[in-house]
This record gives sequence, structure tokens and C-alpha cells, in this order.
Amino acid sequence: MHHTQTRTAALAATALIALTSLSACSSNGDAAAAKTQSNSPTAPASPTQAEVVSDSATPAPTGAATTSATPVPSEQPSQRPRAAGTLTHTGYGPIRLGMSVAALKRTGAVTLHVINHKRSGCAATFKVKSDPGVTGYVSWDHGVVAIFAGKRTRTVDGIHNGSSAAAAHKAYPRATSSANGWFVRLSPKGARPEIDYRFAFSNEGNGPVTDLFLQRGDQDCYE
Repeated sequence: MHHTQTRTAALAATALIALTSLSACSSNGDAAAAKTQSNSPTAPASPTQAEVVSDSATPAPTGAATTSATPVPSEQPSQRPRAAGTLTHTGYGPIRLGMSVAALKRTGAVTLHVINHKRSGCAATFKVKSDPGVTGYVSWDHGVVAIFAGKRTRTVDGIHNGSSAAAAHKAYPRATSSANGWFVRLSPKGARPEIDYRFAFSNEGNGPVTDLFLQRGDQDCYE
């Protein structure tokens, strides 16, 4: 009887030590994950599906921006055939950076949701009808200022959400990094507005692409 009690006490002590070690490991793992997330470059959120509802109430803009404000990119796009869903250096399908609210509506390619009727600053969000995963922002003063890639969207060099960091770096070796993400300058040096591909990666910049979009440097819709 005495031996049985001793053995039972020993087993209980062993189990208690194991549970304590497991709890410590879990806490350390959670702390490391939180640190990794906080150190990763951030990108602005693309418009949500809930935000983009209808273009029926879109007011006619006054003094709207036009595509003429967008400079010609300094880098020549890839000569490979353009597949549907390509985010080029100037836009996506019929949508162009700098396109006014009215001009964007006339394409018939998007649904608009006006978020600001003051005719200054960020005007509306939009989504592409043929691929609702592609969304963007349009400004009263600067026209279309950002186009966010969907799951099927590719850059002219084939990079997409889910591409490895190595593939993105190989395609764009001259990209620059900052706290707000990873930038590939497309406009000529000194040109205004600046035009960029912008990326974010998981795992502190070492994991796959998690965000990809085309933006004007004078955007006034986020950050």
C-alpha cells in the first residue's frame, strides 16, 4: 500500500511539471508571434465588400481630375502578352489612375460607393464588376488613386498575392522598403505624382506577398 501511494505521488508530480512546461512554451510562442506581427510592414486596407454597394447615388463631380495628370511610367512594361487581370503601370483594364469619378462611372466596369460628398479629399470606393476582388479608391482632387489586386490579379511581371518574397525581389530588384511596405517606383525620377507598385509580405518581409496594389503618391484616401 505504501509503495502504491509513493508511485501515485511521483506520477502526479511528473504530470504537474509537464503541464507547467507546456504552458510556458505556449506563452513564449504567443509572445513571439505578436512580436513578428508588430514588426511586419503594414499596408492600407483595401475597400471592403460592404463599403462598395452602388453607383446610383454618385453625384456629378465639378472640376474632376483626369487621366492627363498621370505621368508616363519610366520603366517599360514587360513585352509578354497581357492576360486578363493584369495590373499595369497605369491601371487595370479600362480603369486608369487619375480617372475622375464621372469618367470611372462611364466605363461601366465598376460599382461605386461615395463616402464623401464634400467635393474635396477622398470621394469613393469602387470594385470591379468582372472581378469583385479588385477594389480601389477615387479622390475628388486626384481621380483614381489606388487599385488593389484581387486573387487573380498579376503585375506585368507576373507577381501576385501569394508570390514568394524571392520571386518578388527577382522581378523588382530595385524596390525600396519602408515601415509602410515595399515600393517599386514606376514613374520617371522627379515626376509628379509618383506612381508605385506597393507590396506587403508576411513573416517580417520573408514570407509570401499578402497585399499588392498600384497607387499614386498624392493619394488622400488612406494613411
